[in-house]
Amino acid sequence: SVACVEQEDFASGTSSKSTKLLWAGSRYLVKGLCKLFSPYSLLHPKGSWDEFAGTWHMVMGCFTERTYMLETNPHLTSWVPIAVPLDKWIIWPPPFGYYPAALGPATGMFVAFFKFYDALSLWAAPSSYVMSSRRALEE
Repeated sequence: SVACVEQEDFASGTSSKSTKLLWAGSRYLVKGLCKLFSPYSLLHPKGSWDEFAGTWHMVMGCFTERTYMLETNPHLTSWVPIAVPLDKWIIWPPPFGYYPAALGPATGMFVAFFKFYDALSLWAAPSSYVMSSRRALEE
């Protein structure tokens, strides 16, 4: 027996929308990097590296799948750049519980990460960018 359980009516959530997001794992990559550069990795370097390597391979596989979908189905897909709205120089609580990331906006860490992420896709997607909270509200 199989039961289909949804929070609301059948196909009322994300699955009911006609738009879908083709992603390539930026959140997983950030979380993997945060863990790799955490004190935990000092105590368990091999385990931390192995876990990060698994995350890296998964993210790169996502890039491959996304590229395939975009190349084989251009009539169904369109690029949208990643826009990161920032309205503070210090973010508290820190993203992903990684305390150095609290200074991400002030140090340029966020911009550097998303440019690195753009480079991983060989600049195939529109370049990501940071926007002010005012611009985010306008768009």
